[in-house]
Amino acid sequence: MRKAIFGLAASAMALTWGATPAAADPAAVKQAVAADYDSHLEDLFLHFHANPELSFLETATAARMAAELRAAGLEVTEGVGGTGVVGMVRNGDGPLILLRADMDGLPLPEKTGLDYASTATQVGQDGQEYPVMHACGHDVHITSMVGTARRLMATRDQWSGTLMFVVQPAEERVGGAAAMLEDGLYDRFGTPDYALAFHVASILPAGKIRPRKASSIPARIRSTSWSPGWARTGPAPMRAAIRSISPRRSSPRCNRSSAARWSRCHPP
Repeated sequence: MRKAIFGLAASAMALTWGATPAAADPAAVKQAVAADYDSHLEDLFLHFHANPELSFLETATAARMAAELRAAGLEVTEGVGGTGVVGMVRNGDGPLILLRADMDGLPLPEKTGLDYASTATQVGQDGQEYPVMHACGHDVHITSMVGTARRLMATRDQWSGTLMFVVQPAEERVGGAAAMLEDGLYDRFGTPDYALAFHVASILPAGKIRPRKASSIPARIRSTSWSPGWARTGPAPMRAAIRSISPRRSSPRCNRSSAARWSRCHPP
């Protein structure tokens, strides 16, 4: 997660005018991210992991994300496309960069045995009650978004431009992004010049990033979607940011949000 926060923050700074990963001082950013994780972000992750919500019903998650982004200093709008949240930072001339994270859980029981495992249940849109867990890592995504926002706000004298933080509902049901667009996301907040996102993965060694070209948004928007697992990338500044992350060898680390992967990687 710390790698994700560092990568997103460094990438956003690299894409703005007058800033590069080198100017952002990667070592200082990493140190600040580590301190923020220890003091705030780890507890936030545990909260999100233990309290997942189903697609289009992420009311408590959206409220917490809105509160976290607002506390970081962003101008926050709630209820975009249902439960979606948008946080804006206007910091002088420069490109408009969209940073996106999805927030919904899945209707699955968690069997990881972790002391912070989800025991949540929720009545779905069909009226049936389901167990809910973050089996796809969205708890990591939204926690990383908060950490990225906090870091970028703390270093806003090092970059210039506009940031749009998009907390997307209902990724699992493939309707949340469309709902936000239909609610005038770009008309209300602007059409981004770049889009940054990431997804966790357990199939690569911990700390690794795999770039891959994006094809999920309009071609006129240069997009980057990556993770400390895998990625999709377009712009050269992102490649520079990726190169600034020191590679390290380690054993593959399982996504601890996934019951299936946990049991496969941690046999009895």
